[in-house]
Amino acid sequence: MNPTSPFRAAVAAQLPSEAAVDRLLGAMTPREWQEVGSVFAARLPEFGVVVAAPGAHDLARAVAQARGVSVLDGPWTGEPGTLALVLTGQLRSGEAERDAVLAARAQGLCVEVVAAAVERTSLGGRHLLSGVGVRVRAALQLADAPWGLLFERRAPDRWSVAS
Repeated sequence: MNPTSPFRAAVAAQLPSEAAVDRLLGAMTPREWQEVGSVFAARLPEFGVVVAAPGAHDLARAVAQARGVSVLDGPWTGEPGTLALVLTGQLRSGEAERDAVLAARAQGLCVEVVAAAVERTSLGGRHLLSGVGVRVRAALQLADAPWGLLFERRAPDRWSVAS
């Protein structure tokens, strides 16, 4: 995500408070999610439908609208074999996202990528999802430090349009 983007600036203004970041993400309007949705729509590989993890319906709608695809609400009735993108507002442990991936796959959808507006890199979600063969793409990554959250600096998730 561009260092000058309004979404990044809004998250930066809440740091280092985890509670403030949580409040911000929980209070974002559909219009505010459009920026993140546009970034994902432009940079993610192809997908035919969007599946929202719990709490990510507004983000899912923004991405689906930008790409011109449908959002599926469970139980899903998508065409078997359709490539699906799972979206989440904040990737933490990855359990909810893994459950969404497995539920979508059980309905015949193909899921290769989970996209997160914010990834908490210290909480293991990426590792859990890699265990079920899913790549993670995050608009922003936050790391835990003794004094609170900060933007990830160790190995930021750099991804291109083709990844």
